[in-house]
Amino acid sequence: MRRLKKWFMDLKITPKIIVYYSIMIIIFMVLSVVVYKQLNYSTVTKKVGQMLMETVKTVDANLNFLIETTSNQEKVLLSSKTLQSALSQNNKGNDPLIQRQVENYLEESMNFNEVISSIYVFDNEGHKYYADNASFKAVSLTKIKEAPWYDELVRLNGSYLLKMNGGGTFDNQDMNYISMIRIINNIDTQKPIGYLMVNISADTINKYLNKDGNTYNTQYILKDENNNDFLHSSLAEEQGFAVIIDDVLDKEDQSEIKKVGNKQYIVSNLRTEFDWKLIAITPFNELSTQDQTYTIIFIITLLVNGVLLMCGIIFTSVLISKPIQKLVNAMKTVERGVFQEVSIKTGNDEIGRLKNVYNMMIREIQLLFDNVVQEQAAKRKMELEALQNQVKPHFLYNTFDAISSLAVSGNHEDVYTIVKALGKFYRSSLNQGNEEITIRQELDIVQQYLTILKYRYGDKFTVTTRFDERTLDCTIPRLVLQPLVENAINHGVRAKDGPGLITVQSLFCGDSIQLIVEDDGAGMNKERLIQIQRGLTDGVGLKATIERLGIYYNARADFQIESRIGYGTKITLTIPVQKG
Repeated sequence: MRRLKKWFMDLKITPKIIVYYSIMIIIFMVLSVVVYKQLNYSTVTKKVGQMLMETVKTVDANLNFLIETTSNQEKVLLSSKTLQSALSQNNKGNDPLIQRQVENYLEESMNFNEVISSIYVFDNEGHKYYADNASFKAVSLTKIKEAPWYDELVRLNGSYLLKMNGGGTFDNQDMNYISMIRIINNIDTQKPIGYLMVNISADTINKYLNKDGNTYNTQYILKDENNNDFLHSSLAEEQGFAVIIDDVLDKEDQSEIKKVGNKQYIVSNLRTEFDWKLIAITPFNELSTQDQTYTIIFIITLLVNGVLLMCGIIFTSVLISKPIQKLVNAMKTVERGVFQEVSIKTGNDEIGRLKNVYNMMIREIQLLFDNVVQEQAAKRKMELEALQNQVKPHFLYNTFDAISSLAVSGNHEDVYTIVKALGKFYRSSLNQGNEEITIRQELDIVQQYLTILKYRYGDKFTVTTRFDERTLDCTIPRLVLQPLVENAINHGVRAKDGPGLITVQSLFCGDSIQLIVEDDGAGMNKERLIQIQRGLTDGVGLKATIERLGIYYNARADFQIESRIGYGTKITLTIPVQKG
C-alpha cells in the first residue's frame, strides 16, 4: 500500500486526476450495478412470484371448471331415461339389446364431451356397461365395494368422489386417469340403482392446463390427496428436485425461488378445491430474460455516462494541468540559473493569480540579482585592490632590502641598475591602472624582477622559460607569475646548497592555459604543503596570489602545488583562456 500510495502521489496532475476519478467511477458503476441488480432481482422475484401464483390459480380454476363441466355432464347422463330404465330393471344387464342401447348412449355422451376418456356404469347386480376410447379397464363392482373409500362414496349419496385411476380399482398401463365416481340414484325413489365412473386422461388434463399457452415453459405436477403423482414433470427427475418438491408440499398457496444445480426455478404450490396439490415449476432464467435486457441497457447507459464523464475529466484536468506544466517548465529553468517570466493565457482564476505572483517573484529576483551583482562586483574590486596592495609592498620591501645591501657594499653602479630596473618594473606592472595584462607583459615584469634579484643573489639561480606562442596574447591578472617566481627563489633555491634552477613555462590546453613555475630547491614536507593548500601559511605573496585568482576567476582556476624534500617544488596554475 505504501508503494501504491507513493506511486500515486508521484503522478502528474493529469494522470492523478484521471486515475482517481476512474477509480471513483468504477466503484460507483459497480455499486450501481450491484444495487440495481439486487433491487431489481427482489422486485422481479416478487412480481414474477405473484404473477405465477395468479397463473397457477388460473390453471386451478380451469381444472375446476373441467371437473365441474364433467360433473354436470355426469348429472345429465345418470338422469337419462335410457340409463335409469336399464338400471331400475333388475337383471337387464344380461339383455344384449339393453346392453347395446346403454353403451351406444355412453359413446354418444363421450363424443359430446371430448375430455372424457371412458365411462363405466354398474347396476346393483354388478352388470357393467362401458365406453372407452383408450384401453379396456378391468374395473368391477366388487373392486369398488372393496375399496377403502367405498363408505365415503356411500355417504356422499350421489355426489361425485374424485380419485386417481379409479381409486385403485384398475391398473393403468401407460397413463394416469382422474376418475369421478358416484352412486346413481333412482330419480323417483332416490334409492341407489347403480354406480358411475367417468375417467379423464392425464394427457387431456395436461392439455387443458396449458390451453392458454405456456409462455414461460412452465411444467406442472399434480398430486392426489395421497401425494401420488398424477401429472409428472421431467424436471422432477433432476437431482435435488425431490427434496424441493417435498418441502413445498407443506407450504400452500405461495411461490419460492429454488436453486437446483446452476439453475434457478420458481416453484408455486396450490391446494385445489378437491384436495389435490398443483405444483408449477418455471425456469427463472426464462422469466428474467426481459430483466436482463433492462440490465444490459442500464449498464450501457452507465458506461456511456462514464465515458462522457471521463472525457470531461480529461478535458478539465488538461485545462488545469497545461498552464501548471508551463509554470513548472519555467520554474525548471531557474535550476539552470535562467530567471524568465512565463507567458501563458489564463483567466482570473487561481492559476492566473499563481502566474502573476510567479512573474512578480521573477522580476523581484532579477532586480535582487542585479543589486547583488553590483555589490559583489564592487566587493570583488575592493578585495582585488586590497590583495594587490598586499603584493606590491611585499615586493617593494624585498627590493629595497636588496638595494640597501648593495649600497652598503659600495656597488653604486649596481644600485643604479637596480633602481632603473625597479622603475621599469613598476611602469609595466601598473599598466595604466588596468587589472588585466597579457602573459607577454607578465613575462616582461618577471624579467625585470629577475634582473633586480640577479644583483642580489648573483649566480645562486638560473631561470629558463618555455612558452607556447598561442598563450602569449592571452590575458591574466597582473602580478601572478612574479610572486610565484619570488616564492621559488626565497623558499626553494636560497635554502639549497649550491646554485638552483627555476623553470617558468606556459602550456596551451584548448580552452585553458597552464602556467607552471618549478624549482629544484629544498622542497617542503607534507604538513607544510597541506598548510599552504588550506591557506594557513603566513606568507603574503603566495597566499594573496591564490586568493586573487579564486576571486578573479570565480573558482574556475585550479591551483596545485607539488613538493618533496630535497627535490624542489612545482606550482601549476590552470586558468580559462581569455583574450582581448
